[in-house]
Amino acid sequence: MTIEGNSTTKIAIVTGGSRGLGRSTVLSLAKCGVSSIFTYNANRVEAEDVAALAGRSIAACDAS
Repeated sequence: MTIEGNSTTKIAIVTGGSRGLGRSTVLSLAKCGVSSIFTYNANRVEAEDVAALAGRSIAACDAS
């Protein structure tokens, strides 16, 4: 996505981002400078933990 000229923003969409492979994916992407939007099924506390650990602009969405 290009925003106003030469600036590029990388954003990933990850399903199941609050635990397991999804969690690992969100955190690995954050280390590479990629922001994520991720879903979770039921555990809001874990989703908020992932968002805090990633330390980037992240939205967690309840998939239910």
